[in-house]
Amino acid sequence: MLLLAGLLLASLPLAACSAAQAPILPEGQIQLEAGTRMVAEQTASQLVEATGLPAIRPGSPDFHASRVDGFMLASGRVQLVEFFAYWCAVCKAVAPTVHGLEDMYGQQVNFVYLDRDDPATLPIQEQLGYTYQPHFFLIDANGVVLAQWRGYIDGQELHSALVDALGQ
Repeated sequence: MLLLAGLLLASLPLAACSAAQAPILPEGQIQLEAGTRMVAEQTASQLVEATGLPAIRPGSPDFHASRVDGFMLASGRVQLVEFFAYWCAVCKAVAPTVHGLEDMYGQQVNFVYLDRDDPATLPIQEQLGYTYQPHFFLIDANGVVLAQWRGYIDGQELHSALVDALGQ
Protein backbone atom coordinates (compact mmCIF):
# COMPACT_ATOMS: atom_id res chain seq x y z
CA MET A 1 0.00 0.00 0.00
CA LEU A 2 2.81 2.39 0.89
CA LEU A 3 4.57 1.53 -2.38
CA LEU A 4 1.39 2.28 -4.34
CA ALA A 5 0.98 5.65 -2.60
CA GLY A 6 4.61 6.50 -3.39
CA LEU A 7 4.14 5.66 -7.05
CA LEU A 8 1.03 7.82 -7.20
CA LEU A 9 2.83 10.77 -5.62
CA ALA A 10 5.85 10.32 -7.89
CA SER A 11 3.63 10.59 -10.97
CA LEU A 12 1.93 13.84 -9.92
CA PRO A 13 4.55 16.31 -11.24
CA LEU A 14 4.68 14.51 -14.58
CA ALA A 15 0.91 14.61 -14.94
CA ALA A 16 0.82 18.31 -14.09
CA CYS A 17 3.31 19.07 -16.83
CA SER A 18 2.34 16.71 -19.60
CA ALA A 19 0.18 17.38 -22.62
CA ALA A 20 -1.18 15.03 -25.25
CA GLN A 21 1.62 12.98 -26.79
CA ALA A 22 2.27 13.91 -30.41
CA PRO A 23 2.40 11.08 -32.95
CA ILE A 24 5.78 10.08 -34.36
CA LEU A 25 5.97 11.23 -37.96
CA PRO A 26 7.96 9.74 -40.85
CA GLU A 27 11.47 11.07 -41.54
CA GLY A 28 11.43 14.56 -43.08
CA GLN A 29 8.05 15.59 -41.69
CA ILE A 30 7.35 17.92 -38.81
CA GLN A 31 4.29 18.72 -36.79
CA LEU A 32 3.14 22.20 -35.84
CA GLU A 33 0.89 22.69 -32.84
CA ALA A 34 -0.83 25.68 -31.28
CA GLY A 35 -1.54 24.81 -27.67
CA THR A 36 -2.66 21.20 -27.78
CA ARG A 37 -4.50 21.31 -31.13
CA MET A 38 -2.73 19.99 -34.23
CA VAL A 39 -2.55 22.66 -36.90
CA ALA A 40 -0.66 21.04 -39.78
CA GLU A 41 1.75 18.35 -40.92
CA GLN A 42 4.03 19.38 -43.75
CA THR A 43 7.19 18.07 -45.33
CA ALA A 44 10.31 20.16 -44.82
CA SER A 45 10.26 21.45 -48.41
CA GLN A 46 6.61 22.57 -48.12
CA LEU A 47 7.45 24.38 -44.89
CA VAL A 48 10.29 26.34 -46.49
CA GLU A 49 7.92 27.42 -49.27
CA ALA A 50 5.18 28.39 -46.80
CA THR A 51 7.31 30.40 -44.33
CA GLY A 52 10.50 31.27 -46.15
CA LEU A 53 12.43 29.84 -43.19
CA PRO A 54 14.62 26.74 -43.33
CA ALA A 55 13.21 23.61 -41.75
CA ILE A 56 14.15 22.95 -38.14
CA ARG A 57 16.12 19.72 -38.00
CA PRO A 58 15.60 18.01 -34.64
CA GLY A 59 18.51 18.45 -32.28
CA SER A 60 19.46 16.52 -29.18
CA PRO A 61 16.58 15.25 -27.03
CA ASP A 62 18.85 15.46 -23.95
CA PHE A 63 18.54 18.12 -21.30
CA HIS A 64 21.44 20.10 -19.96
CA ALA A 65 21.16 22.97 -17.54
CA SER A 66 23.21 26.07 -18.22
CA ARG A 67 25.41 27.58 -15.54
CA VAL A 68 23.45 30.06 -13.47
CA ASP A 69 26.41 32.05 -12.20
CA GLY A 70 27.26 34.81 -14.60
CA PHE A 71 23.79 34.88 -16.21
CA MET A 72 22.79 38.43 -17.15
CA LEU A 73 19.67 39.64 -18.89
CA ALA A 74 21.63 42.30 -20.79
CA SER A 75 24.25 39.99 -22.29
CA GLY A 76 24.88 41.95 -25.49
CA ARG A 77 23.26 39.16 -27.55
CA VAL A 78 19.74 37.92 -28.16
CA GLN A 79 18.93 35.14 -25.68
CA LEU A 80 16.36 32.38 -25.55
CA VAL A 81 15.92 31.40 -21.91
CA GLU A 82 14.02 28.22 -21.10
CA PHE A 83 12.94 27.16 -17.64
CA PHE A 84 12.54 23.39 -17.75
CA ALA A 85 12.27 20.44 -15.40
CA TYR A 86 14.00 17.10 -15.92
CA TRP A 87 10.75 15.30 -15.04
CA CYS A 88 8.51 17.37 -17.40
CA ALA A 89 7.06 15.46 -20.38
CA VAL A 90 6.31 18.65 -22.34
CA CYS A 91 9.89 19.86 -21.78
CA LYS A 92 11.13 16.55 -23.17
CA ALA A 93 8.81 16.82 -26.18
CA VAL A 94 9.96 20.31 -27.15
CA ALA A 95 13.70 19.74 -26.47
CA PRO A 96 14.61 18.43 -29.98
CA THR A 97 13.00 21.49 -31.60
CA VAL A 98 14.70 23.97 -29.28
CA HIS A 99 18.05 22.20 -29.59
CA GLY A 100 17.58 22.13 -33.37
CA LEU A 101 17.17 25.91 -33.29
CA GLU A 102 20.28 26.11 -31.14
CA ASP A 103 22.15 24.13 -33.80
CA MET A 104 20.96 26.68 -36.39
CA TYR A 105 21.40 29.93 -34.43
CA GLY A 106 23.84 29.10 -31.62
CA GLN A 107 26.49 31.40 -33.11
CA GLN A 108 24.09 34.38 -32.92
CA VAL A 109 21.80 33.63 -29.96
CA ASN A 110 22.55 32.59 -26.39
CA PHE A 111 20.44 29.54 -25.56
CA VAL A 112 20.06 29.36 -21.78
CA TYR A 113 18.47 26.34 -20.11
CA LEU A 114 17.54 26.81 -16.45
CA ASP A 115 16.39 23.96 -14.24
CA ARG A 116 13.33 25.29 -12.44
CA ASP A 117 14.06 22.95 -9.52
CA ASP A 118 17.55 24.38 -8.96
CA PRO A 119 17.36 26.87 -6.03
CA ALA A 120 20.06 28.96 -7.73
CA THR A 121 17.55 29.84 -10.47
CA LEU A 122 14.97 31.31 -8.03
CA PRO A 123 16.17 34.94 -8.36
CA ILE A 124 16.00 34.67 -12.17
CA GLN A 125 12.57 33.04 -11.96
CA GLU A 126 11.32 35.95 -9.86
CA GLN A 127 12.98 38.57 -12.07
CA LEU A 128 11.41 37.18 -15.26
CA GLY A 129 8.05 36.16 -13.80
CA TYR A 130 8.37 32.40 -14.34
CA THR A 131 5.09 30.54 -13.80
CA TYR A 132 5.42 26.94 -15.04
CA GLN A 133 7.58 24.85 -17.32
CA PRO A 134 8.49 24.96 -19.99
CA HIS A 135 8.53 28.72 -19.91
CA PHE A 136 10.52 30.47 -22.65
CA PHE A 137 11.70 34.07 -22.69
CA LEU A 138 13.11 35.75 -25.80
CA ILE A 139 15.35 38.57 -24.60
CA ASP A 140 17.08 41.22 -26.69
CA ALA A 141 20.74 42.23 -26.30
CA ASN A 142 19.78 44.95 -23.78
CA GLY A 143 17.85 42.60 -21.50
CA VAL A 144 14.34 43.51 -22.66
CA VAL A 145 11.88 40.61 -22.84
CA LEU A 146 10.58 40.58 -26.41
CA ALA A 147 8.25 37.59 -26.05
CA GLN A 148 7.45 34.66 -23.80
CA TRP A 149 5.71 31.33 -24.17
CA ARG A 150 4.45 28.79 -21.65
CA GLY A 151 3.93 25.10 -22.27
CA TYR A 152 4.33 23.46 -25.66
CA ILE A 153 5.63 25.95 -28.21
CA ASP A 154 5.05 25.84 -31.94
CA GLY A 155 8.53 25.40 -33.44
CA GLN A 156 7.87 27.69 -36.41
CA GLU A 157 6.51 30.43 -34.16
CA LEU A 158 9.66 30.27 -32.06
CA HIS A 159 11.80 30.15 -35.21
CA SER A 160 10.10 33.25 -36.64
CA ALA A 161 10.49 35.11 -33.35
CA LEU A 162 14.22 34.34 -33.25
CA VAL A 163 14.69 35.55 -36.83
CA ASP A 164 12.73 38.73 -36.06
CA ALA A 165 14.78 39.37 -32.90
CA LEU A 166 18.02 38.96 -34.83
CA GLY A 167 16.81 41.42 -37.46
CA GLN A 168 16.24 44.22 -34.95
